[in-house]
Amino acid sequence: MKFERNNKNSKGITLITLVVTIIIILILAGITINLIVGKNGIFKMAQKASLEAEKARVIEDIEMAYIDVYTQNLDFSPVTMSKIKEKLIKNYGYTNEQIPMVAMENITDITLSNSNIELQPGMSKEVEVILGDGSGQTYFILIQGKYYPINLTDSKVTLGEGLEELPTGSETIGDVEARIETGEDIIEVEVNKTIITIKAKEDKIGEATITVTYGSIAPKTITVTVKKADEYESLIDAISKIAASGVQKISVNNEDYSMDMLIHTGDMVLDGSTQIKGATLTDKVYEFGNKETDVATETEDAKNTVVLKVEGNLTINEGVTLTACKSENGYGGPKGLFIYCTGTLTNNGTISMTARGAKAEGQNVYLWQNENGSYEYVPAERSRWRGRLSM
Repeated sequence: MKFERNNKNSKGITLITLVVTIIIILILAGITINLIVGKNGIFKMAQKASLEAEKARVIEDIEMAYIDVYTQNLDFSPVTMSKIKEKLIKNYGYTNEQIPMVAMENITDITLSNSNIELQPGMSKEVEVILGDGSGQTYFILIQGKYYPINLTDSKVTLGEGLEELPTGSETIGDVEARIETGEDIIEVEVNKTIITIKAKEDKIGEATITVTYGSIAPKTITVTVKKADEYESLIDAISKIAASGVQKISVNNEDYSMDMLIHTGDMVLDGSTQIKGATLTDKVYEFGNKETDVATETEDAKNTVVLKVEGNLTINEGVTLTACKSENGYGGPKGLFIYCTGTLTNNGTISMTARGAKAEGQNVYLWQNENGSYEYVPAERSRWRGRLSM
């Protein structure tokens, strides 16, 4: 009897233990589920961390695109979100749909970044149409299904609160219209949203007028003058006299040159960390020029010689390299790199043109003219892949 009584007690204790164990398991399960899928659970925290990481990456991309636009913005015009958007699409893998621009209020006016354009045959320039006073335009970035407004202050970017959809009643910005009124035989015009590209035809000179409209807003006018390349005694004479940055076509001794002028007023110190307008900086290497316009492509030769003109002293610090830009597809650099310094050039680093041989036809480079009328010049090489490095 004693044995049976102990057995019943054991069964009772076992049942109570089982119930208690189940209750503990349920409690732990509830805690675990809450830790995983609750408001502050692992899944939510992981999603939040993923979103913050994606937002940080996007901000970094926008800021890097800002630097790209700034360093290549040789006419010192404002760095706008439209230019940054174009750079993000072209070089950073974004799509137009990922970066919508909307009008948050009615647009009542348009202004032009430049209304008087001077070109030489074959050259082109862009004009940006600014809608309203700028406050009516907001750019958004699509991240994980939400639209975040982009706030740009100088080179610093912040993102506003994410929206499930673009603001109700907002109007997606459309294309402006640019119509050639006079001079159709000397220029061509292309429009991409609010960017107007004006290109002078080859071997044509004269004046043209473009009318720009957006909806029912009063039109604005662009005056375009196309003229031949200026004549100079020598290449050094031309560089010493040219005062404007940008692509310039010049003529010396019946030889025409296309020069991408990078003009810096005041002393320049290449220290390996400071961004310099007109150059891309990577690992203490300054690459001067624009690899999108100065170098060759599969179908086109390099057209421009990059000219770095420093109106002051130029110092290259130890461990720093000065060179020209180059194609990302193996077609070399620009037609040449010419460094012109009005002060003292102190080179404690390296000036290099290694791997910058241009895919281009050679031509005589008339550096300066002697008193007897003859020229000191670099002769054209006969190979298409050689010759411009000596500049």
